[in-house]
Amino acid sequence: VALTPPLPLEPAGLGERPVAQDLAVLRNQLDEAVQLYHQDRYDATAHALPQMIVSAQSAVIVYDNGRERAAALRLHSGIMELTGWFLTQIGAHDLAYQAIREAIADAHACGDLMAAAVGVNVECWLLIRQGRLLDAKRTAAEAADRMEPRLSKATADELSAWGWLLLRAAAAAVRNNQEDEAQEYLRLAKTAAAGLGNEAVGGQQHWTLLIPATVAMKEVEHHVVIGNWRQALRLAERIRPAQRTQPDDRHRHELDLAKAHAELADYTDALGILADLRSRAPQWLRHQRMGREVTRKILSSQTRALSAEMRALADF
Repeated sequence: VALTPPLPLEPAGLGERPVAQDLAVLRNQLDEAVQLYHQDRYDATAHALPQMIVSAQSAVIVYDNGRERAAALRLHSGIMELTGWFLTQIGAHDLAYQAIREAIADAHACGDLMAAAVGVNVECWLLIRQGRLLDAKRTAAEAADRMEPRLSKATADELSAWGWLLLRAAAAAVRNNQEDEAQEYLRLAKTAAAGLGNEAVGGQQHWTLLIPATVAMKEVEHHVVIGNWRQALRLAERIRPAQRTQPDDRHRHELDLAKAHAELADYTDALGILADLRSRAPQWLRHQRMGREVTRKILSSQTRALSAEMRALADF
């Protein structure tokens, strides 16, 4: 309802203006909701979002000029970005697209190129999830070209946003059987990450955290997509544990490893990874199609009665 409210026959009266929440309070609420999302607390995220959306919409109406107007638009854009990420994750693609479209529009309205880049980032993830691979690749690549920074002068946020757009282009290209292009995008993303080192960056944008370990995990994903299972596992051995990578990126990497192990008939290792993910990140894992595919492969390989752990995973 917050995203798609019922529309009246006539516009509201000119004297009816909503009461806007303090922008600093709304910014803190956004920060807290982002942390809920990254902690895989999806029920809590879903509970927090509707009132934040309504409050941000009211702020855009009330703060209609000057710096406060730009700040209200930027906040609304950020809340719509979070909404888009969350809805894409749980598979509500139509609503996610609407949220992302509003996020990008508000970012442009307040002249915030970084916020717009974040919106395009989640847009391309949504397009990949929908199977619109060519659209995703073109959109990410064009955005990366437009905002390519001068490496000697680029800020951490600029490098991070640019690198993530390149990673989205690579992910779409490899799934679209354009491996050479995907490799080139990965190479450029490594360049962006190398300029950042291993410190957590991304600042106020929430979604642009990029370090070399992140790109290394995406390279493993690349080899899983093309079926190069052994190379994926070899590359994974070189990745040092990085606590500063985002939890959902680490979860996805672990799921890639489970897929590689299962395809190599290492069912014990694959099962162990899935069981661990079910224990640590159940709400995230529940929405992962690859998790179901790997579980089916493990179960179909069994010639004996299923263990209690396998039955629990299958039920989940």
